[in-house]
Amino acid sequence: MINIPRIGQEVVVDFLEGDPDQPLITGRVYNAEQTVPYKLPDHATVITLKSQSSKGGSASNANELRFEDKMGSEHVWLQAEKDFLRNVKNDSSHSVGHDEFVTIKNDLTEKVGNDHQLEVGKDFKQKVGGDMHLQTATDLMIKSGGQYSLKSAKDLAGEAGTGVSFKAGTDVHIKAGMNVTLEAGVMLTLKAGGSSIVLGPAGVAIVGSPLVNINSGGGAQIQLMDAIPPSAYQNARPCP
Repeated sequence: MINIPRIGQEVVVDFLEGDPDQPLITGRVYNAEQTVPYKLPDHATVITLKSQSSKGGSASNANELRFEDKMGSEHVWLQAEKDFLRNVKNDSSHSVGHDEFVTIKNDLTEKVGNDHQLEVGKDFKQKVGGDMHLQTATDLMIKSGGQYSLKSAKDLAGEAGTGVSFKAGTDVHIKAGMNVTLEAGVMLTLKAGGSSIVLGPAGVAIVGSPLVNINSGGGAQIQLMDAIPPSAYQNARPCP
């Protein structure tokens, strides 16, 4: 242990074998100018190891390890006057019997070389004042045992490099206050049961099994851009 007295502190000096040329500081004492760190006897249950910054440091500029042994108010207090550095060469364990509060006035950076696991017994909430970015090198999986809700005050956009799949055990509802647009670069298929509507470069194909009903509250108009070839009537059946 190295503990060099600061300028202005009163020390106790001894001499090796009584030789005045070999002084040895055996301790330090408080005086009228260098008073005890805590007022006595008010803080008689306090044990402290307190240094002082040098040069020009006052009593308030110090690193300190303090123990309070008063029954019902016991605590350990650790202060770093500037930086606090900790180095653990093997495992580190941290256990809190009740609540824990952490306040960081600037940035927080964490780096984990392997896995990172977090388990919460009840609710988990996060609040971000600005943007939030989440990036994974491979897969991202989100699983909910109950409902899963996604809400945006403005636009909601999703993009996939290949396919997008949605699957529901019962119903799927899509509702818009104004318009709904489904766009496909090559072909769009709507299928239910044995019936389907296929939109593609060749036209629109409507397949109904066993019947196709077209009902219009007003007028209905069908326009053929090209002549229907005779082969289209070979398997035609009369409408019921």
